[in-house]
Amino acid sequence: MDFDNKALDKYLVEVKRIEESRSKGADKEIRSLYKFLLKKLNSFIGEYYTKYSDDNGVLNVAILQQNAKYASFLEEVDKNIKEVTPAISKTIKSTVEKTYKACFEGMINGFSNSAGDSKFKDSFNGLSIKPEVLKAAVENPISGLTLPERLQKHRQDVIYDIRQSISNSLMTGERFDTISKKLVERLDVSYGKASRIVRTESHRVQEKGLMDGAEHINDKVKGDGLVYAAIWHNLGDEKVRPNVRVKTKKGWKTYKSHTNANHKKMEGQLIESGGYFDLGNGIKAKSPGESGDASNDCNCRCFVEYEMMTVEEFEERGGKWKNRNREFVNNDKFTSVNNDDIMKRDNGYYVSTEGKRYENPLTNEQIETARKEAVKQGYTGDILYSSNSNTAFHGTVEGEKFHYLVIGTDAYPIEGNNNSANERITVRGCMAHEVIGHYEAWKKGTTQNNMILEEAQASIRAAKFGIDLTDEERQDLMQDAMDRLQNNKIDYEKIKNKLDIFERWLAMIKVLDKLQLSKGTVLVCEIFNTSDVTDRIKTNIGIFEKESFYIDDIKNCFSEPHTRNIVIRKNIDCSKITELFFI
Repeated sequence: MDFDNKALDKYLVEVKRIEESRSKGADKEIRSLYKFLLKKLNSFIGEYYTKYSDDNGVLNVAILQQNAKYASFLEEVDKNIKEVTPAISKTIKSTVEKTYKACFEGMINGFSNSAGDSKFKDSFNGLSIKPEVLKAAVENPISGLTLPERLQKHRQDVIYDIRQSISNSLMTGERFDTISKKLVERLDVSYGKASRIVRTESHRVQEKGLMDGAEHINDKVKGDGLVYAAIWHNLGDEKVRPNVRVKTKKGWKTYKSHTNANHKKMEGQLIESGGYFDLGNGIKAKSPGESGDASNDCNCRCFVEYEMMTVEEFEERGGKWKNRNREFVNNDKFTSVNNDDIMKRDNGYYVSTEGKRYENPLTNEQIETARKEAVKQGYTGDILYSSNSNTAFHGTVEGEKFHYLVIGTDAYPIEGNNNSANERITVRGCMAHEVIGHYEAWKKGTTQNNMILEEAQASIRAAKFGIDLTDEERQDLMQDAMDRLQNNKIDYEKIKNKLDIFERWLAMIKVLDKLQLSKGTVLVCEIFNTSDVTDRIKTNIGIFEKESFYIDDIKNCFSEPHTRNIVIRKNIDCSKITELFFI
């Protein structure tokens, strides 16, 4: 295929320039909103000082209470903040969404303009971004928090910080000029956090949009002996991790971070577009800012360069090429016909396990057995079978899917192999490891960044909470976890409290409101399924056993319900309950 890499580079540089300009515009808009908020707060606080301060210009809580104005004063503070902060969140979210869409489309258009072959140009006609893909791209979690959750937390922090600042000033009877100065300082800090969010997220989705577009391209060309390669680059200056630049009284100082993030070593790493860059320490990412690890993602300025090349050239430059051939099979439509079709397309490829586990293509019966075991353990997502992939749960966006489970040949042990616990793990134990170990931890946000710890955690969770496992199956899983730790010289006793292995929390449910009754409390919760309900509830104030609570049925009246009630029978203070888990 005739392809002009230089023309593509030029086009993508322009796309990035436009999107960087959009990010700067959003930052400017956010700055204006904070200035507007400061003006509103100063205006109404000034009115209170004018009306109620004493002869020395002092206004305090006692004076406001004497005039029956303290409660209304605090309400006015909240009102002014809440009128502005949603606009800040909206600006950030809108900027991130527009940036992702522009970069995704920019990559596709840039490729089409640079490709001489009309076959490839025409193949992208009508390609559009699905809403669920956009949502997943925008909401990528960092340290367990999605963008909407980080924005909500930021908004709550703003409200709390300003209220505390004003309340403390009133308690000590400070003058208006002092309280105004403190407001400026508080809002400057808050603006800095908002600016960092928009800067980090804009750059992240810029790189992700380009990579997602490139993945589509790679899937189109790889059958022609070509690879659309992705190459990681850093900016090559003193700010590149592990270095950190900090402003001190004596000027800017550079020091080495204590985290394991090292983007200097990432320079030049070459992969297939849509694959994963290896950031070290068990952390991987499809593009800069996408690892989910704050030490790697926050304020990351790294970028990816794209280049069309032959498979031979790709391998010569150190790339590892895989003839990926995958298809999603919905959990509810996993049929023998589907399986046969996939097995034919796999055409005899398999993953080597070095003889430790099963390597031959699975029969339809074996595949169906594995699928049923995954469903029994609680898996509800998409399942696919592949004879050239390892068994694994994938909790990242892939195409139009949010997550999926791959059943590989190594889901089964080799009969007679019993040299290690890992070689003995049954297909039931394997599915418990993937579902209860990886999938449920991913849903809860307790996935470990270190791959060794993640695998050990998964086996321990499967051993303790796996459904219908025999004692031997549980023992093998537990021993597998210990073997993984010992082989990597990790002391279990030192790290066990870092692992999510003590309770099986099925789902975190947010408590939206509390209604106090004479004989208990009604917790108004976000909607949850009856299938999630167990005999125990864990909250941030303690555990409630079955006899201590009951759950209202879901009521469908004139619209789809969005809340469900849990009634705590005990006459105790439940005002601090913010979330709960069925365990």
